[in-house]
Amino acid sequence: MGKAMRWSCLPWFVVVTACGAAAKTESNAEVGVGGDSAGTSAPSAAGAGAGATSGGGASVGAAGSEVTGGSGGGAGARLGGDGGGSSGHGPPLPGCTQAPVDAAPSAAWVNATGNLANMASACGTLGKVAAKPCSDTVIAAVVEQGIWSSSDRGRTWNALGTGAGSVQMKNHAFSLFFDPDHPEVIWETGLHDGSGAYTSRDGGLTFVRLGTMTESQLIGVDFQDPARKTLVVGSHGQHQAVYLSTNAGLTWTNIGLNLPAETSNSESPVVIDAKTYVIGVCNSSEQGCGFYRTTDSGATWAKTSELEASHFGAPLHASDGTIYWPIQLDRGFGKSTDQGETWTNVAAPGMIVGITPIELPDASIVVVGPDHLLRSADHGGSFTPIGEPLPYSLSINQSGSVTYSAMTKTFYLSHWECSTSVAPNAIMSAGYDYTK
Repeated sequence: MGKAMRWSCLPWFVVVTACGAAAKTESNAEVGVGGDSAGTSAPSAAGAGAGATSGGGASVGAAGSEVTGGSGGGAGARLGGDGGGSSGHGPPLPGCTQAPVDAAPSAAWVNATGNLANMASACGTLGKVAAKPCSDTVIAAVVEQGIWSSSDRGRTWNALGTGAGSVQMKNHAFSLFFDPDHPEVIWETGLHDGSGAYTSRDGGLTFVRLGTMTESQLIGVDFQDPARKTLVVGSHGQHQAVYLSTNAGLTWTNIGLNLPAETSNSESPVVIDAKTYVIGVCNSSEQGCGFYRTTDSGATWAKTSELEASHFGAPLHASDGTIYWPIQLDRGFGKSTDQGETWTNVAAPGMIVGITPIELPDASIVVVGPDHLLRSADHGGSFTPIGEPLPYSLSINQSGSVTYSAMTKTFYLSHWECSTSVAPNAIMSAGYDYTK
């Protein structure tokens, strides 16, 4: 992705075209895009952008001054990797005006589930947490209950999406993240009931459903473009279903139809630039697996690896451009340093492939291991256990998440269950100072 870990999401419509050509989709959302030049203010839900309507429905207006882009794009998983906060006396983090706390909290894992514990839910319960950049805020997604926010290390959580006209999300979140350059923009993709993609441009006060797609697993965004016009969506459990928007989500085209017919589930895209994308395809039976790459916006795809991209875990697109992609079962991850053209299989024994790796502000990589968090300072060449033993055991394909608030020097770890209520220990936190 370039200089920062990023991900993204947005809308669409349905009109089948000729055989071999991609099917188009029309947005049921109105998305306002700001001015032609990049600015520094975050988009607003009531933004002054000249929103174009396609298909009717909810509206999302971007502020007149567009979001400032990063120097890369992709479906990486830097959830809070650039985080900041409101207290402390050390130097500010890059991109943040506040300084982080002086000292990390205790390395012992403590319960950060707060009032989410035992909340009525459904299978999937609580699977994702994300730390807001340059803030002490953390958000979490609860099946049937939407998105929640905490600014006191998980002691209390407050419901988001309470603004007038906000969509109420019930899905099992597969991804939940902030725009790293404009943290007031939040994206969520999810599966099953209420599946699809959602966004908020006002810090979570209001959420809008982006299009009519279902079972949206992951969305990649071109962060080289300040207007965030190029978006790519992968679909959970579906073959040849990869959707592209080149107009910030107003309309969509199924470029997945141009993947070979034998390819498996096309779920997690990485956006390199406006025309170059990488997709990992695989399923639980490990058939039709591999990495595919396009340099012409999905008109053609070339297979670049036979590695079996995990359909549980999402890729990390690191700040130096390296892609780290979890591989099926206990086989570490696929690593590419040339934008997905070639791959190597890097060992990470016991890595929980269903939990996406993250990058810390010093560019080190952290994965969830069998009994500890594991950190690599040499681009995945070796991993060292850090912190205290994990607060619970996770299966090799366990879905959940890990995020790091650099401002509060705190890791948050989540896991989900197939239950009717949120587990009492669904979110745990532990202090860690990455500078030491």
